[in-house]
Amino acid sequence: MIIGSVDIIQKNNSVYTICNIDTYKQCSRFLLLFQSFLRINPNINPNLSDIINNNNDDNNDNNNFNNNNDNVKNRNIYSIQKYPYLYCSSFITSLDEYILSNPFTIDTATLLLRSLYVQVQFFFENNMAISFIDLNDIMTIDGTQFYFCNVDKMYSMKKNKTITITNFYDTNNHFIPPELRDNSMMPFSTSYTSSFYSLAIIILFCLHYSHKVDTVDTSIITVSNSTILSVVTKPVDLSVYQYILDKYQHSKLYYSLMLCLVPDPTQRKLFIM
Repeated sequence: MIIGSVDIIQKNNSVYTICNIDTYKQCSRFLLLFQSFLRINPNINPNLSDIINNNNDDNNDNNNFNNNNDNVKNRNIYSIQKYPYLYCSSFITSLDEYILSNPFTIDTATLLLRSLYVQVQFFFENNMAISFIDLNDIMTIDGTQFYFCNVDKMYSMKKNKTITITNFYDTNNHFIPPELRDNSMMPFSTSYTSSFYSLAIIILFCLHYSHKVDTVDTSIITVSNSTILSVVTKPVDLSVYQYILDKYQHSKLYYSLMLCLVPDPTQRKLFIM
């Protein structure tokens, strides 16, 4: 299955292999993505620490062989592919597939928020940020762990805390922030906080979708991935989610979401209350 920019293949009941679709081109970012997995949950793959150590050895070699970039890239690919396994007790799937058959509660929303908060902070520490997030960019393991999985949306952060987006995107995407939706130029520079808005909309969408499924007779109306896609290809209308915000207005989640939804990206914050 493809989640974000990674291909995940089930080997047996509890072991999956994972590789980047374009490993050679995005090797360093893929490694950073793996390291962020480890920051969220060190047990996702006990051998990831070996991958990191191998890569650090390669970087030390690179200091001595700056003119041999191809060899460095090949060594990095080998060290990533040496242990390409993820472990789970039940299943691995994308978030859009997960919400088709599983309830998405405020507790699930909090788990998702906390997981991606850890990843975002890890990327920030490594001068990297995410442009925006789609439902299919998020992998869930056993429905209790969530991971952003798209290196194509990871950009180097400049000293002024901005990123320059060079990949084209759909301005009608349901989860893009206002500054990306209103933009008509490429490349485009924006604040490193642009993905905070996406994360908040994803959480609201999942809560909203789960609520709709709970109130629909699924024996009469089929709930499928096409149901989701019919919504996520339209620009977001926050008024649709106001009842969700009202419902949880006294929760810690509410205040975290409201900080992410600030229209001005320079004033946005991602906090765990």
